[in-house]
Amino acid sequence: MFFWARLTGDVDATRLLPYAIEPEVVYVPGKAFYANADQADLFAMRMSFATMNESQIAQGMVRLGRALEACEANEPVSISLAA
Repeated sequence: MFFWARLTGDVDATRLLPYAIEPEVVYVPGKAFYANADQADLFAMRMSFATMNESQIAQGMVRLGRALEACEANEPVSISLAA
């Protein structure tokens, strides 16, 4: 099961991803689901909760919030998504 979320502010879903992966929160940036990249919503993200219980989902949201704060503050991150 999946749900969609949308970031507000200046941080897009791709920029946030390495910050989220570091504390073991993973999602797919929404732009991956657009046929036309020019129309992609860069702030959308698709998350799955199919294998998580309620406590794990809550902890994941806390971790994602902390990741967003770190990203907004431009803190260093050890994960690189560069090809």
